[in-house]
Amino acid sequence: MLKVLHYIPGFLYGGIETMFLSWYRCIENKNVEFELLIRTQDDDATALKEYRNQNGKYYRLPTFSVKRVFDFKKQVDQFFKTHNDYDILHAHEVDPFILSSAKKHGIKKIIVHSHTTSYGSGVKNKIRFLNEQINIKIYADFAFACSKKAALWKFGSMTFKNNQVVIIHNAIMTEKYDYDEQKRSDKRNELNLKNKFVIGNIGRLTDAKNQFFLLDIFAEYLKLNKNTELLIIGDGPDEKELKEKAKNKGILEKVRFLGARNDVNELLQAIDCFVLPSKWEGLPVTLMEAQASGVACIISDIVTEEADITNNVIRISLNQSMNFWAQKLEDIRMNFIRKSTRVQIIDNGFDVSKEVLYLITKYKEVVGVD
Repeated sequence: MLKVLHYIPGFLYGGIETMFLSWYRCIENKNVEFELLIRTQDDDATALKEYRNQNGKYYRLPTFSVKRVFDFKKQVDQFFKTHNDYDILHAHEVDPFILSSAKKHGIKKIIVHSHTTSYGSGVKNKIRFLNEQINIKIYADFAFACSKKAALWKFGSMTFKNNQVVIIHNAIMTEKYDYDEQKRSDKRNELNLKNKFVIGNIGRLTDAKNQFFLLDIFAEYLKLNKNTELLIIGDGPDEKELKEKAKNKGILEKVRFLGARNDVNELLQAIDCFVLPSKWEGLPVTLMEAQASGVACIISDIVTEEADITNNVIRISLNQSMNFWAQKLEDIRMNFIRKSTRVQIIDNGFDVSKEVLYLITKYKEVVGVD
């Protein structure tokens, strides 16, 4: 039995959490055991509640504070001193205290997993990136990434310490998202969306996801079609400012902030167009989910092209005008015909039941067992 500790500090409800939960659902009877190390203090966080409901085992560290850095380090050391029987630490974020303590206390192998292609601009983010580079070189044994673009950004090439960087697709449960006309009708009736054109966005409300730009696009599109609504699904630090912007633009009554949800698969059935104007991405799980539901997708052209696995994706530069984005939305409303894409998703390697078998194979290679 392989024992793997996953370190996901902010276990709320983003792409990494969604991916981990999909893996966790599929590992039963696979001779591998997952446990989770977090720093999230919110017991009601959607992803954590879902993990608990599946009897997932997790450990919690305190919130990191510069003022209490030595206390944090002490607690990390205490954890790994008493929990050092893992075959692998799978770190989804680079934390020098976590990596160094795991190594010191005998965790056999450390994997660092890249999920993005940027931390944004600014001195603080540049320092963070450089600090990560140092600690990856010192402590990591293997490198995983969600896409080639994410691998090149974090590791500099497709090889790491003489090993190939392993690409693990952000795969999903395809049967859960497959297009279903009855489910679509039921959800639209539940949300009072009948006969409306519905635009959707799913993700953390942060700078990377660029929802402020999305509100500008939506305001422009309302000039072409008043019978439309925007669903923003997710939570995050930008929520208050986004609501304020929607109010100031006079569109708040047309925008629904739904928060973090555990019925994303059903909401995607109700949506007519998924819009993802991100400033940077690794390989967004939400885009995989949207494509699996057969919905039309408009995304920024910075998203890695590895994410285009159906014919439903339209790429647009963030430098294009609001009117250009709005016209594309109108083209979709007038011309797009929705249908199942499940076969395409599976054929391109994004079905989690198959991808988790590949993940386990790579774990075995990491620790050198058959």
